Amino acid sequence: AAAIFHQEDDAAAGALLKILPDEESFRVKNKIAEGFLARGWVVPEDVRDLTRKALPPGFTIDGEGKLKKR
Repeated sequence: AAAIFHQEDDAAAGALLKILPDEESFRVKNKIAEGFLARGWVVPEDVRDLTRKALPPGFTIDGEGKLKKR
């Protein structure tokens, strides 16, 4: 996840969201959530519920689809 974020490519957002629900590592989930938060990337509406359930504790998705820390 860190290598993908280092590339600063917005197109990577979809791939990261796709792996998030099946990811077992809390560290990787946290890295993905922190990366979305830092970049202000929007979670598409059609995957928000699934993404919200997969987020590590302390994160949520606002009405615009952006990650927020509680």
